[in-house]
Amino acid sequence: MKFIIATIALCVANVQATVVPTKRDGDATMNSDVPVLNFALTLEHLENAFYKEGLRKYSQADFIKAGLPKWIRGRFEQIAQHEATHVAFLESALGPLAVKPCQYNFGDTSIKEFVDFSGMVETVGASAYTGAAQLLSNKDYLTSAAAILATEGRHSSWINSAVRKGAPWSTSFEAPLDVNQVYTIASGVVIPKELYGVVFAVITTDKTKVDDSVTVAGPVYLNFDFDSQGKLATWAL
Repeated sequence: MKFIIATIALCVANVQATVVPTKRDGDATMNSDVPVLNFALTLEHLENAFYKEGLRKYSQADFIKAGLPKWIRGRFEQIAQHEATHVAFLESALGPLAVKPCQYNFGDTSIKEFVDFSGMVETVGASAYTGAAQLLSNKDYLTSAAAILATEGRHSSWINSAVRKGAPWSTSFEAPLDVNQVYTIASGVVIPKELYGVVFAVITTDKTKVDDSVTVAGPVYLNFDFDSQGKLATWAL
């Protein structure tokens, strides 16, 4: 669990150290928002599962025994409801095209580890929505994504300051994470066998090296299938 948290922290820190706001001109309009919405749903499934499992595992007495005020667990219950609502919204928008949740191994064995991971996953969630916003063509979906992003950011700030007693924010701008970075982070808690048959659609707006012999220029959709070991099995445009 400590390794997972440290890895996520390092990934986020590396991005935040170099992030600057940029203006994008002339980007081609994406043919479909489905891969972007499924990318968001993949992360929301993970968050939803994490809070459901954690709140089943840790009682009010566990939170108090860990030295936290009695009202803290109630706030986590509210966050859990938010994540469940995000899942329901995205599933409704996607209909039969919605990806299914994986199985996960979060590895937390204490309230501290639960809280630490929650802070990390909410920070990653805000950064993921920031990075994906440019890929959405439907303005209604963009507005909804912005609303979810704001909520994820509030979760992150509250957890990291009020509960973890750390900094509520890092820089003047939220650090964007792209699809590849978020998948790399999420794969740390996804049970490997659950990756088989799950397609991750990576949207690229620049040259991307797919393997040793193929490089493609964006914007394009790259659909990746992973084998039972979590390794790249096939890809297709």
